[in-house]
Amino acid sequence: PSSLHKRPSARAVNQHPLSACFFFAPPAFGAGAAPATFKQRSGSTATLRRLLFALFYAVAVQASGGQSSGGRAGGGWRRFFDWAHFRRVLIAFRAATLAASLYSAGYAAGVSYSARDPEGTRKEQLLAVIRNMGAVNEDGTPKLMAMSSQEVAAVRQVFPKVLRAARAELAELKAELEKKMQVDKPSAQEFADEMKQLESARVQLENWREDGFLVLDDDSPNAFVHQFVPRIIFVHRGLFWRQALAQLDQPPRVGTQVTVLKAGNVWEWVEIKRVLSASEVLIRCADGSERQCAVSELRGVEKREGVVQSNEQLGLLLGHELSHVIHNHEDDRAAVLATAAGCQLVLLALLDPTGVLSLVADFCTGVLARFAVYMPTSRQHELEADATGLRIAARAGFDPCLAPRLFDRMAAHEEENSRQTGRVVPSWASTHPRSEDRAAALMEAVQGASELFERSLADQAVQDAFTSFNSSRSGGVSRFFRPR
Repeated sequence: PSSLHKRPSARAVNQHPLSACFFFAPPAFGAGAAPATFKQRSGSTATLRRLLFALFYAVAVQASGGQSSGGRAGGGWRRFFDWAHFRRVLIAFRAATLAASLYSAGYAAGVSYSARDPEGTRKEQLLAVIRNMGAVNEDGTPKLMAMSSQEVAAVRQVFPKVLRAARAELAELKAELEKKMQVDKPSAQEFADEMKQLESARVQLENWREDGFLVLDDDSPNAFVHQFVPRIIFVHRGLFWRQALAQLDQPPRVGTQVTVLKAGNVWEWVEIKRVLSASEVLIRCADGSERQCAVSELRGVEKREGVVQSNEQLGLLLGHELSHVIHNHEDDRAAVLATAAGCQLVLLALLDPTGVLSLVADFCTGVLARFAVYMPTSRQHELEADATGLRIAARAGFDPCLAPRLFDRMAAHEEENSRQTGRVVPSWASTHPRSEDRAAALMEAVQGASELFERSLADQAVQDAFTSFNSSRSGGVSRFFRPR
């Protein structure tokens, strides 16, 4: 109908069916609000259902003259069933159905593709994740640290303990949830989704091998888990030490690998072929060409300390990543993105395509969803993983009082990086909280984690005493079972 393309008046804009929808939006989509516990989180289907109900309710209230109930019989509701108002509801419902269909179709396609060749799909996804991180050589092969390197040895020493502690932490969470279900039986159904998530995490941790990690030869201080490649922790070499460019005081020796600045502010590796003078050398570039270069233009690479300097800090880091698996954070983030995209489709389907409001919504809804929904949720997930990671590290026998120093070193690294690049990312525009805030939050959780640490030390002492007694010269307890 031609009425679809008419420019709305000021009064029509104020009475638009969507003008009231934001008053009915669920609390999880407010600025700064984010899920903190299992009970506060829900799947994408439930969240999308609540949002769509708010949109439909807003349409109905506006169409009925602002009367949600009561009022004159049939007055406002007859207008609701007029074609103009009914069309809006129909379009909103159709857009929501299409969004859910796309989500289901993509999920089904992914499951089908993965089921055909599980090992091949896992390898393909693994290489894709490494490429996205930029940790690849010129020939496209992954840049991995050698198995004999100190970095791999450090992770190999700490990770098995952290993995066993994570399984114990998950078992305690399940036991607490079962007690709640027994005490509060009327609300037992509400805990069903939480128990399902914990069971899914239990399966992952039980099938996680003690060598389920990769140390990438990447200079950034980072570690992460990825939902496309389960049961693997990616650890960057930059956590242990990193490379930094340093001014050369004298000409380097022949055959030394140094860097020189190319066009476009890009540093290129070159080789010293000959020392011409105290201030000039002959270099060979990557393409095989040779040219003279001033020593002042060259930079050497020096090794600097990273942010992880002890097993306690490494234990907290690995426990943090396993906490993302326990709390199902990756699926939650995907659900938030899918829900936000579905709501955008509904909004764009309802708005007038020729109006200014539609143009603003088209450009702003994505930005609003990112900064008002996704990033606050991600920051809350990080704080939750920090607290659980500290408990896991304490269960693994690492002193929780020493672990929070990891974020003190991380804060120093961020300050140095900001000073070099001249860029400071505000916390509201980041997926992670400020390192200072994370360190302060962990110090508040140290007391509870210290009890787990003391219990872990006591259990370890009993186990060591039993092992020592059993392996003594007298044969230990085995002598009581020898046949006479």
